[in-house]
Amino acid sequence: MATILHRIQSLLLSTLFFVACSPPAKERQVFKIPTIINAVDSSEAKYMYRDSCAPRLGQAVGIYKLGDTVINTESVEENWLDSCYVDLFELWDKLDTLPSDGLQIFADYNTTIVNDSLYAGYPIYLVNETSNTKMVFGRINNRIMQEALDSNGRWRPIEYRPDFCAWVCGNGYFWGINIRSNEYLLVYLPKYSGNYKTKMRIRVRGFNTEYISNPFDGIMNYSQFYVRKDICMHWYMVLDRREEAINGAFGGTVPLGYDEDFSH
Repeated sequence: MATILHRIQSLLLSTLFFVACSPPAKERQVFKIPTIINAVDSSEAKYMYRDSCAPRLGQAVGIYKLGDTVINTESVEENWLDSCYVDLFELWDKLDTLPSDGLQIFADYNTTIVNDSLYAGYPIYLVNETSNTKMVFGRINNRIMQEALDSNGRWRPIEYRPDFCAWVCGNGYFWGINIRSNEYLLVYLPKYSGNYKTKMRIRVRGFNTEYISNPFDGIMNYSQFYVRKDICMHWYMVLDRREEAINGAFGGTVPLGYDEDFSH
């Protein structure tokens, strides 16, 4: 009996010693909206005017660490993409091993950033707080889109995929961006001028996952809900390729004026 008690005491002492000597658990990093220092004075910026549903103009700015709380866009290295670029052939090989699930999306409409053409925009953050590398399509303007609530409270696209007509003809080109663990991708999206204040949101379509941001207050022209009748997306919607246009050009939402299927 004494031998058994002695062994139990030894085991408890060993356990306590192991716990006391173990290194403290690594603190999990959590994303916080950073402060952005613009390379260009935002007071010089112009707001983009559009009178109809327009091509997407999203632009990837750079990859940053979760701990980066201040970003100076003037100091972004021109070759930042080299370390996270995934070419066409590597992309298809990695689709199953580098999924895009697990990312988070944050929109900061209250912050104004300026692109090289002096147009005002706002930052979008694709955040990877997981322990694995994630991958998104590199052609940002094909996969990140702005949507808004119309006067009937329905979400509508206000942008379309700029290369849709080339893509359906087999002329599109794909590449990817790796977002490693504890990193985030900063994306520029344009702010529009207008007199229609409404709720807006961002939709991001990954390889096998779709993300939608929380709604936020934004400004646009109401006419941006409408698609011009002289572009290919209109003819896809009214002829026999409606679903292809909705999913390929408009990200899965139906533009205003096309709720009825005119192809039948």
